[in-house]
Amino acid sequence: MSINLTPSLYSLVIAFVLITSPVTTESQQTTPTPTLNTNQQAFFDRIKSLCGARYEGKSVFPEDPGSPLSQSFPADSYTANLIPEAASNEWFLSFSADGQELTYYLERHGKPRYKAVLSKVPE
Repeated sequence: MSINLTPSLYSLVIAFVLITSPVTTESQQTTPTPTLNTNQQAFFDRIKSLCGARYEGKSVFPEDPGSPLSQSFPADSYTANLIPEAASNEWFLSFSADGQELTYYLERHGKPRYKAVLSKVPE
């Protein structure tokens, strides 16, 4: 079973690309890369180690995020200008301790909007 990108998951992918892509001005100057704290660095190291892995899953309700395996990404001003109703969005990505599950969770106005738990597919 493979997963299709739903509009919400597609939005997360776009948001993730925008967050991690360097910003350039017309003169092609890039902004400095922000310094990551220990938990953020551990989280992105985990993402990098799982590149190419495939996950499948189902929608479920939220759990509390907040460890080296979990990070949140609030909507920025670009998102708020592009999609005003999404100004209060906060996206959460987390991995299970064994790396077998990837959880995507979205809140809007501080309330659950969407959650998917994807299981790693053996190669």
